[in-house]
Amino acid sequence: ALLFVVSLMIGLVAGCGDNTPTTTAKPGETTKPVETTQPGAIENFNPTGYPICPDEKVTLRIMMNSRAEMPADLNTIPLVQKDEEVLNVHVDWIQIPSEAWEETKNLRLATGDLPDIIESQITAADLTKYGPDGTFIPMQDLIANYAPNFTALFEELPELEKMIVAPDGNTYGIARVNSGPWMTTNGVGIINKAWLEAVGKEMPKTTEEFYEVLKLFKTEDPNGNGLEDEIPFAFNKDISANNGFGYIMSSFGFGIGGGAFNAVWADVKDGKVYCQATTEEFKEAVKFLARLYADGLMDIEGFTLTAADFQNKLNLEPGVVGYTQVWDINDIVSNPTNKEALVYMPLLKSDVADKPVFYRQPLPGTYRGWGTITKVCETPEVAMRWLDYHYEVRNAIEHIEGPIGVRVLENPDGTMYVRKPPEGMTVAEDRFSQCPAQILAMPPSAYRDILKLPSTEAKVAFVEAECHPYADPDPMMPVYYTSEESQDMVKLQTDVKTYIERRISEWIMNGKIESEWDAYLEEIDEVGLTQWLEINQ
Repeated sequence: ALLFVVSLMIGLVAGCGDNTPTTTAKPGETTKPVETTQPGAIENFNPTGYPICPDEKVTLRIMMNSRAEMPADLNTIPLVQKDEEVLNVHVDWIQIPSEAWEETKNLRLATGDLPDIIESQITAADLTKYGPDGTFIPMQDLIANYAPNFTALFEELPELEKMIVAPDGNTYGIARVNSGPWMTTNGVGIINKAWLEAVGKEMPKTTEEFYEVLKLFKTEDPNGNGLEDEIPFAFNKDISANNGFGYIMSSFGFGIGGGAFNAVWADVKDGKVYCQATTEEFKEAVKFLARLYADGLMDIEGFTLTAADFQNKLNLEPGVVGYTQVWDINDIVSNPTNKEALVYMPLLKSDVADKPVFYRQPLPGTYRGWGTITKVCETPEVAMRWLDYHYEVRNAIEHIEGPIGVRVLENPDGTMYVRKPPEGMTVAEDRFSQCPAQILAMPPSAYRDILKLPSTEAKVAFVEAECHPYADPDPMMPVYYTSEESQDMVKLQTDVKTYIERRISEWIMNGKIESEWDAYLEEIDEVGLTQWLEINQ
């Protein structure tokens, strides 16, 4: 009897043990996971096959970055309902609007008001801060034991396995892989070809020709409605992102990018990190934009314009926009007349640079920090299997584009394509009403061999022919900061970027960059530029 009691006590102690992995590795090395939970040892858990929870439905609270095109409750989407039926896992979604994502995410991390999973991307700085302090749980053993779909990606993308390992040797969160050929950009310039014809001009090739075209767009009533409602140059308040100034600034010899890994305004030349916003090329680019603004050629509402309001302007009837920068015409323009009028504009040449410099993503569509499991999750094995479900190729296709047989259709040869959106809807509106497009695995082979996207072909062909020849040969890479560095970079990244973009806005509106330049170079160093450069280096 005593032996029986002792054996029970040993079993209880083992059953109450901490599942936190103890494996560590040096920065840049992968770990060898130690299995901490024997498959099948957890009640109401299926380590392989579906449902994940065979006996009783388990609920996970999942926070994600929500787009305006999504329904207010993702559980109303039939695909999400199917997921719940297959997995026997219900999700209480915490949908944070994109514009409030950073602030809300930071507040929840700071206060400990956590979901089970943060599905959308967490920055490397947050991972190295909140991983070691226990807010995020190490996931390497969970990945090894319960994520066969995700780990299968390592064969095609060997850099992925090392990319997700934090400097302390643990893995906090996995990755989103969407390596489509259109993912190499930070936005592409588009121009109103119908307006060019109306004012008797060819496609501009230089910044001066572009300036003259914009002047005619303003004065010659190219939309033909008799009103002075034309906006020659449109943009929104996120001036370094997809709808900002990056494409035009490329004409002056530098490419802006790195937003996905907090490296905006950082670049590399001859192995040395530098800040693009302290160069003569940058100064000349801002002077050019200030000239446009002074002549009434830029949208006076642009610096306060939200993404939704920006999209509305692009779809007004008749069209009012002459030039802007977008991710893809099909994603944002639903008005048929405007969609036909707007075309991609080749990069311009300027007197400042020998040739334009285009920002090309160094690891297109591959981002760490997605699918992070927090310390409040009582069923991390269930959470890991829920995440991994989305990495099977057919599931990934459905979760990035919509249900197969509804929005995604199959060709006789087994390849797939996406239907055209219903009349009056953009591609994005059609897409995000059908799927959440968060965690997924679409490596290059998935687009090469299975999913064909005709709606992206125009952009892909244009970028490959007109932009890639001018690609920055050595862009800033997605470095992973140590925990100590991250503590500094959390503030530095925000301060440096915010300061630069505030001054750009001021200079465009007041035209004083030349007289204030020397003082700016001193002020930006006080903001923390030197330390920002040293850490990135």
